[in-house]
Amino acid sequence: MPQKSQNVENFGLALGFVGVAIFAATLPLTRLAVPALGPQFLTAARALIAGLLAIPFLAYGGRSIPYPQIPRLALAALCLVLGFPLFSGLAMRSLPGAHAGVIVGV
Repeated sequence: MPQKSQNVENFGLALGFVGVAIFAATLPLTRLAVPALGPQFLTAARALIAGLLAIPFLAYGGRSIPYPQIPRLALAALCLVLGFPLFSGLAMRSLPGAHAGVIVGV
């Protein structure tokens, strides 16, 4: 049985690595896209893509809607889905991606 546990742990570590790598690419790619698309469009596109990808996962999980948590979830969505991408996109108009990466890393 230890082999299966080790496989699950390795899979979790691999998923974590992929998540960190994708997040690390966020600011440099935003810096490249902002001049052509604008920060507002990028923010809306990120939110739309994330929402469309989340629908099948939520439907497959069969979880009920956590009504008592909706105010907290709305605040988190406002900050993380709209605030971070919009403000980082606005900052990327005048800052290099490396500076933003250091600030987010700190």
